[in-house]
Amino acid sequence: MIPIRLTIEGLYSYQKRQIIDFERLTQAHLFGIFGQVGSGKSSVLEAISFAIYGETERLNTRDSRGYNMMNLKSDNLLIEFVFESGISHRRYLATATARRNSKRFEDVGTIERKAFVDSGGRWLPVELAVLEEAVGLSYANFKRTIIIPQGKFKDFLELGATDRTKMMKELFGLEKYDLADKAARLSKANDLRKENIEGQLLQLGEISAEKVAEQKLLIEAKRLELARAVEKFEEAQKQEATMAMLKDLFEQQLEVQKAYAVCLAQGAGMQQLEQQLKHYESCLIHFKGDLESQQKFKISIRSLSEQLEADKAQKQALQAELKAKEVEIELLKVKNEGRDSLLKEADDLEKRIQIAQLTTDLLNLRARLEKGEKMVANNVAKVELHQKAIADVSERVKQHRGQLPDRNVLALASAWHTKNDLLLKQQEVLQKEMANILEESKTVASSVRSILEKDVLKGYSGDESFSSIRLWIANIISREKESRNNLKEQLRQLEVHAKLKEYAASLIQGEPCPLCGSTEHPSIISINNVDYELQQAQATEQLQEERLSQIQKAELLLVAVEQQLLAVSRRSQELAANELELKKMLLEHQREFKWDDYRQLEALNSAQQLVLQLDKQVEEQELRRDVEDKLLKKALEDGTTFRNLLETIRREHSEKESAKQTLLSQLTNREVPTADNVDTLKKQAVAIRMEVAQTSKLLEEALALIAKQQQELGNIDGRIHANGVMLQKEQEMAETLAKQIADKLEAMGYASVDEVAAILSLPMDVEHERRRIETYRKELQTLSDRITQLASEIGDRSYNAQEHLQLVQVLAAIKVSITEFNQEIGRIGSRIEQIERSLAAQKQLVADLNIVKVRGEELTLLKNLFYRSGFVNFISTTYLQNLCAAANDRFYRMTRQRLSLELNDDNNFQVRDYMNGGRTRNVKTLSGGQTFQASLALALALSDNIQKMQSADQNFFFLDEGFGTLDKDSLGVVFDTLKSLRKENRIVGVISHVDEMQQEIETYLKVVNHEESGSLVQASWE
Repeated sequence: MIPIRLTIEGLYSYQKRQIIDFERLTQAHLFGIFGQVGSGKSSVLEAISFAIYGETERLNTRDSRGYNMMNLKSDNLLIEFVFESGISHRRYLATATARRNSKRFEDVGTIERKAFVDSGGRWLPVELAVLEEAVGLSYANFKRTIIIPQGKFKDFLELGATDRTKMMKELFGLEKYDLADKAARLSKANDLRKENIEGQLLQLGEISAEKVAEQKLLIEAKRLELARAVEKFEEAQKQEATMAMLKDLFEQQLEVQKAYAVCLAQGAGMQQLEQQLKHYESCLIHFKGDLESQQKFKISIRSLSEQLEADKAQKQALQAELKAKEVEIELLKVKNEGRDSLLKEADDLEKRIQIAQLTTDLLNLRARLEKGEKMVANNVAKVELHQKAIADVSERVKQHRGQLPDRNVLALASAWHTKNDLLLKQQEVLQKEMANILEESKTVASSVRSILEKDVLKGYSGDESFSSIRLWIANIISREKESRNNLKEQLRQLEVHAKLKEYAASLIQGEPCPLCGSTEHPSIISINNVDYELQQAQATEQLQEERLSQIQKAELLLVAVEQQLLAVSRRSQELAANELELKKMLLEHQREFKWDDYRQLEALNSAQQLVLQLDKQVEEQELRRDVEDKLLKKALEDGTTFRNLLETIRREHSEKESAKQTLLSQLTNREVPTADNVDTLKKQAVAIRMEVAQTSKLLEEALALIAKQQQELGNIDGRIHANGVMLQKEQEMAETLAKQIADKLEAMGYASVDEVAAILSLPMDVEHERRRIETYRKELQTLSDRITQLASEIGDRSYNAQEHLQLVQVLAAIKVSITEFNQEIGRIGSRIEQIERSLAAQKQLVADLNIVKVRGEELTLLKNLFYRSGFVNFISTTYLQNLCAAANDRFYRMTRQRLSLELNDDNNFQVRDYMNGGRTRNVKTLSGGQTFQASLALALALSDNIQKMQSADQNFFFLDEGFGTLDKDSLGVVFDTLKSLRKENRIVGVISHVDEMQQEIETYLKVVNHEESGSLVQASWE
């Protein structure tokens, strides 16, 4: 993760918006953020952490985080953080915003966080979880490896083994090696599979191929019986089919004869229906259309007559209304003739009202002009005061800067003194170490003497060289081993004698000897004192073994002392070479000094202190000048505003005075009304205009209405004429149609129109009735033909119902037998298939069971391997050992080859102290500076691993404080380490209030907490 830009507003001490360009900072690879304690340096890191993770080191959700994070002088909180991540350098934007309730100061809403990803120059919204995925670290590990807040730098060093292992799992994805649960699940599933197979085998029971053969013989016998039954059934079925067909013919003959009789009975009705249908069709063709037309004429004549009467009545009413409206119009015209004189009177009243209003406005404007001129004069004085204050401050700043010593000279002299102190201290340490080596060599020599003074080695008279002593000890060990072998042979013989004594004591005359088998024992051996001699020899052997063991231990101790002496000798040679090199460096360093004014460190410190004091005074004066600049800018802006406003007032006064004189010149009566009677004049003018408008409106409405009524009267006259003509034509056509209908009635023999209407009113569906008649004729003919056909088919045959019933019963009995045979055959066949399937399943299950048993053994082995995260802990330990080895490369150099980090058996860090014989001790015994050095080395090693894991071409981490615990020497070593990181394509940010750090780092941000403006960020390049 590489930061690009951070915007902060309203966060903690940051009142105004501050934008930090990290691209300028990261280009330097090593940069700093400096400022006094409480200036707001650490808030920069907290803003980054909160934007990405929504977490802060100081506050949690129970601490009213929104209220406490927002600056007390601000109403809005804003964090915008842009960073890039991964080998593709994809950019991400994390934002956090909140707003204070304008009515309740303590009410600050929930801080809203959002996430975006860059896509072709556009920010596309994404889920918040994408930010953590892009960084590749949880919040806990982020603050241990990337942004390390105050007081948290040594967390990783002092974490417990469990927490450190958990962190390693999260950082390097080691959970993929935690396969214990998966192995257990697989083993459980395998056990369940085994139990299932064994259960299935139990359910199958005892089955064999002999049972299949037995069932197949049984099924063949049943099939023979079934064939015989089927043959009988087919013969009987043919006979029954013949009798069933004859029965059906006799039944059909009876039914057809009955239907024919019914059909003959309907003949008279069908003839009558045919006659009615003939009359109905004749009337439908000749009269229906004419009668319908005659009815339409009647309706049309009646409607036209009614419309004529209505139009005539409306015409009379409209003519009377027109006469009344014409009288009203004449009255309104007379009243409207005085309109111009009334409007002129109203205009005159309104002008007098405007003059009165302008007079009042001019008085107000004169008062505003006087007040504005005073404000402009005061503003001029204020501008002059601020300009003088700015000139005074600039002069003081110039004086202070003139008193400043040359910073470059101070920096070079300070670096010389720092390096000189470091070299002198290294020389002092080297001398102490050489003295320690001398003492250690004396201690080793005394150790050799103490070894030779042991009882088992007394009597040595040679020189004290290790080769002579080792040779002498080897000779002693050789003699001791030879003596031990002789003693063992003596012991073996004594043990044989003791066994022979036991055999001799157990011999009984007449019983066989256990060695030779003889039953006679003429000369039994006699052995005395063998037990005592055996005990004495065994005691001597034990003493000899103890003496040999002591000699061998002394030999091993001598080897260890020899190795220690060799190490002391090598270290002594290294120290002598280092001392010579250091003297050369000191001599060369003394030659490099060329600043006589700062030969003494006190003079240099005084000059640096003077620089700090003058810088502080210059900063205070510049802040004061900024305040005066803002006040002057405000005064100048106010002056411009006041003058513009004054000019506007003058212009408005002139315009209103001109308007007043113009209105006065237009009045015939120059009397200006007072404020008391202005309202009365307004009411009079309004009343006059309302009266004129009302009269005009009434006249216009009356004229419009009379025009509309005249138009409507013309429309009515037109309708009366048109409807009269149409009525006459309809009456003539109705008379002609009535004569035609009468002629048809006479020609066709109908008595009247009513008779025809009665026929047409019948509910007669012509097509339907015609189809009924046709259907009847066809059905009668069909039944007659069928009767003849059935008589021919039956011939002289007869049907016996009793014989037919008996045959049906025989068929049913045979059919039941066939069904039972089929069912039995099916059951036997199913049984055979079941046995064959069971045999195949049994064979497969046995094979599966063997496979499952082998897999169970393999899974048991895997479970034991992964039990209690053993494999993960092993991998974590390997990663941690590699991390420790990488960290030691720097830690060993930082401590000038005095200390190194190691892991104990519990995976906790310990320190090997080469100043104390290379012994190990707990990391908690380190001093504050040494703890910082160890933590820095581990942090750099972690950062390297994370860079490789994320395939990033650069890595970055931020370090907040920790430098205050270091002395000048350690600070110099740490700073040299940090500067060397530039060559490793690494970016390191440092937050500190230590002055020496600020003098050494060229690219930095300075944070100043101003009382009025809050924390302000100043870049070194601005």
